[in-house]
Amino acid sequence: MMKVARVLKRVPRFTPALAFKVGLVAAILCLILVIPISFLSRNKLDLQEEQVYDHGKQEHQVESPEGNAFDHGSDTDVKDHQQQIALPEPQADQDQVIPAVIDAVPLVRDEEGDALPGHPKQRRNIPAPRKKALPILREDPNGQMKPPQENANKKSVSSRPVPSDENDPVTENMLKVPFFKEGALGNYEVTQEKRHGPGENGVAVRLSGADEAAAIGGNHEYGFNQVASERISLDRSIPDTRPTECKHWDYPTKLPKVAVVIAFHNEMWSTLLRTVHSVINRTPPHLLDEVLMVDDFSDKEPLKKALEEYIERFKGKVRLIRNAEREGLIRTRSNGAKSAKAEVIFFLDAHCEVGVNWLPPLLAPIARDRTVMTVPVIDGIDSDTFEIHAQYQGKLFRGIFEWGLLYKETELPEKEQKRRQRTSEPYKSPTHAGGLFAINRDYFLELGGYDDGLLIWGGEQYELSFKIWQCGGSIEWVPCSHIGHIYRGFMPYGFGKLSGKGPIVSLNLKRVAEVWMDEYKEYYYIREPLVRALDEGDISKQKAIRERLNCKSFKWYMENVAYDVVEEFPLLPANLFWGELRSVKDSWQCWDSRHDVPAKVDVSPWYIDK
Repeated sequence: MMKVARVLKRVPRFTPALAFKVGLVAAILCLILVIPISFLSRNKLDLQEEQVYDHGKQEHQVESPEGNAFDHGSDTDVKDHQQQIALPEPQADQDQVIPAVIDAVPLVRDEEGDALPGHPKQRRNIPAPRKKALPILREDPNGQMKPPQENANKKSVSSRPVPSDENDPVTENMLKVPFFKEGALGNYEVTQEKRHGPGENGVAVRLSGADEAAAIGGNHEYGFNQVASERISLDRSIPDTRPTECKHWDYPTKLPKVAVVIAFHNEMWSTLLRTVHSVINRTPPHLLDEVLMVDDFSDKEPLKKALEEYIERFKGKVRLIRNAEREGLIRTRSNGAKSAKAEVIFFLDAHCEVGVNWLPPLLAPIARDRTVMTVPVIDGIDSDTFEIHAQYQGKLFRGIFEWGLLYKETELPEKEQKRRQRTSEPYKSPTHAGGLFAINRDYFLELGGYDDGLLIWGGEQYELSFKIWQCGGSIEWVPCSHIGHIYRGFMPYGFGKLSGKGPIVSLNLKRVAEVWMDEYKEYYYIREPLVRALDEGDISKQKAIRERLNCKSFKWYMENVAYDVVEEFPLLPANLFWGELRSVKDSWQCWDSRHDVPAKVDVSPWYIDK
């Protein structure tokens, strides 16, 4: 017992001083062990999050091989987004607002931790990356750029925004690609006013008796039924000929402004102004910079001072410029492109009516890629009754050509169908009909615009199509943009001194072939052997443009873009003989096409064609 007592006396008593010393030692040991472990864990977590961000970005945005990005949504997306977006209005200070930087936010979650619509749900338990998004700056009344209030950063950002504040750069920039939502109307959809009267909703106007006889004169003068046209309101309603899917697309809320260029010569008053009215009535005001009417030296009295006075009612939205002499359609359009100031130009014929929600679907691809030219689907307007009808009956076509460079259309190949998820999405086309299309103005001028050696009309669609594709751009047809166009059976006017320069269309096509078609031009000459002898003029400027832009070969174009041309029109064998075909028995008779298409030939007396 004495030994035990001596041992206990040697053990120090538990005092506050002793407790402090023990605690201090324990804290130091914990710091030494915990800090390295925490550092290693954080690095590992950051590495995982960066991998998730990259993968998630690929999952969220559906993109075709050509970069045609569309957000297709899902059933879950639709339930969360049944509210229709209000149509954006013009913004007075739009150019002064610095766009929000929203691309730095890789994953957005709601308060319960679920990924918001458009984001993969399987990633809901993975923390968001720790990297902070760049601040959004706003301009205060004093002109100073300041960050938003703290509570603004707590708002969730969806892949399909509802723009509540038209001056908010976040809502203005969030929707950057078209977004499809099943069962809900798109953000630019509007309800067309129900109207009653002749021709309303595109219904035919049929004449009888004295009216029918009076219409003959107008038909000869303009190529249209003037009596029927003048009975139809300039603001008439039209049928919605778009595919049903088109009503359910949201388009970017920030799109470039457009100048609609309308070239005309001695056009009928009512058809010309109905074209203008349709653009004003069915175009979002904040997207329309101007309607630019370019007069190619018209001499009809109504198109002079009366037209100038009439367009004053549009308060600057419609502008009129005039050529000092007759220049033809191609050069008149070029004059319009040079005079326009908007970011995008849309060339429109002078006897058209634009369709429901026609413009946003054309602008969205250009907003994504400035080297894309977009083409609407063209509906027919009967030149006699002015009835509007869909031309394609629900099928999709694209523009090609045969070896005489006559324009043709063929059904969309399966290869192009597979590039898209929905039939209402834009698709690639080798060429187009030539009359109606949208293009970035600066890009158009960088390409040299139209070849200034092309006369009047004819061949310009091939020149521009080949140039765009071979020099790095692309052409997309847009099923959700429809425009009605009147097709005339004949040309009701001449071309003055321009028409004395030879076979205009053949000269134009030879220029195109010599500049852009390389060895494939021989197939054009096989098809049109007489063209080889024509003088196409100086093409050195166009060849210099091709060299400057480092454009691809026509062989590349045929194999990668216009591959279905040879499927429809195989490469031609060389001509064994060509020339006149005469009768051996009756030497005074010949086979003659009478300057008509080659398919129409008959026997006629021999004569010398001077």
